[in-house]
Order: sequence, then C-alpha cells, then structure tokens
Amino acid sequence: TGPRNQLSLSPNSLGSSSQDVIIRASSTPTWLDCARRAVCKTMPEIVLAAGYQLRRVGTHIGAPVGTAVHAAAAHMLQGKRDGGYVPPFKQSQEVGMISLDAEFAKGEEIIWDATASSRNEAQQQITRMALRYSIDVVPQVDPILVEENLYAVYSPGYLIKGQLDDLVVIDELHRIRDT
Repeated sequence: TGPRNQLSLSPNSLGSSSQDVIIRASSTPTWLDCARRAVCKTMPEIVLAAGYQLRRVGTHIGAPVGTAVHAAAAHMLQGKRDGGYVPPFKQSQEVGMISLDAEFAKGEEIIWDATASSRNEAQQQITRMALRYSIDVVPQVDPILVEENLYAVYSPGYLIKGQLDDLVVIDELHRIRDT
C-alpha cells in the first residue's frame, strides 16, 4: 500500500490492492469505540466468511432521507457544473425520490420516528430540504467536485474512504463542504 498522508480520488493511485481493507471515514468513530461492532457493520462479508451469524439491525429513516437529499443536491450542483445551469427543481426532486425508493428497495427494516413516521412524511422532508438547498446554497456556489470518493492510506493494507459532498468556489475561495 502507498505512503501515508496522501489523498486520492482513486484507491489505485495510492498503490492499493484488492486485499486492502477499506474503512469508511464515517465509521472511524465506531472503530475507536468497538472495533468488533464496526467490522460487523461495515464489513459483514468478513464476519460471515469466518462462520459467524449476524443479527439484522434496521436502518433509521434519517439515513435514507439524508441519502435522498444528497442525491437531489448533487443533481443540482452537477447540472450547474457540467451544463452551466441548474436543472428544474422538479427534476432534482425526482432524483431524490428515486434515491429514497432505491434505499427502501434494499429490503432492510426501516426504523421510523416522530419526524418521519411514514413514506409520505419522508418524501415531504426530502422536498423541503432540497428546496431550501436550491434557494440558499446552489446560487451561491460554483461547484468543482460533487459527491466524489476520496481515499487515504491509514496504514499498510488499510484505506480510509470518505465521500466529499462538494468542493466549491465561494467568493473566489475554494471550500470543501460537508452538508
């Protein structure tokens, strides 16, 4: 595996191999809390291959809603970056709804809560958040990178993988934003 302290958009440019363990950046806090739980959650294939059974744990509704809002926001920013215009909001909203449907299609149990106790409420949340994003953020930024994976070498055989929401120019300054 390549040297530490390097970032890349591709794990191959870091000298990684198919044997490397890729740890999602969002999972690093759980690694420090309980490495066993983190492995079970982020790399179940390793645990199953070792002959262990895993209990199924549902997905909190906030995760699919957040993924859908990110999809709608990315659609807006990619349109602005690639075509020089922001697509009509209805198109971006539809991208968000397709993303939500894809999350539901995974078949995992959804854990609903008071903020989104139904599919309809989840769709309303996505629409409201994406609309605010289209009004408050999109006009203010010039996107360069949108929803890109970044990789960094943690130690030989281990890569950290993170998802960059966007790299934008705001007031002539480059900003990495995580929304």
